[in-house]
Amino acid sequence: MPKGKERSINSHNELKRIVETCIENKIEPPELLEIGDMIRVNFYRHKSIMTDQVTDQVTDQVTDQVTDQVKRLLKVLKNKPLSTKEILSAMNMKHRPTLMKDYIVPALNAHLIEQTDPESPNSPMQKYRITVSKKIEK
Repeated sequence: MPKGKERSINSHNELKRIVETCIENKIEPPELLEIGDMIRVNFYRHKSIMTDQVTDQVTDQVTDQVTDQVKRLLKVLKNKPLSTKEILSAMNMKHRPTLMKDYIVPALNAHLIEQTDPESPNSPMQKYRITVSKKIEK
C-alpha cells in the first residue's frame, strides 16, 4: 500500500476516534470542512467547562449588587410603565448603557419586567413594566 494511502487511513481512524470521544463526553464534535484537496478541522470548546469557570468566579457580592439594582428598578416601575428616559430620571441616573446593562437586561432575563412593545425592542416609544406574574407575587 502506498505510504500516502496508509496515512490517509490512519487519519480517518483518528478523526473517527476523536468524533466518538467528543460524543461520549457530550462535547460538540469537530466540524470537518473540505477545502480543495485539504480538510480543515474546527474544534469547539466544551461549553460547560467555560460556564463552570465563570460561575466559580462570581461572588455573593456581585449577585447582591445585581439583585439590589433590579430591586431598585422594580420600585421605580411599581406604578406604571416607563421609558428608558423616564427610568433614568426617576433613578437619578444619566448613563443609558449602565441602565440597560445593570438594571433592565438582568430584569428582562429574570422575567421580572417586560417590554410594552416586544415586537419593536428599539422603538423610541418602548416602555418597560413589571410582568403580570411579578405583580401577582406581591
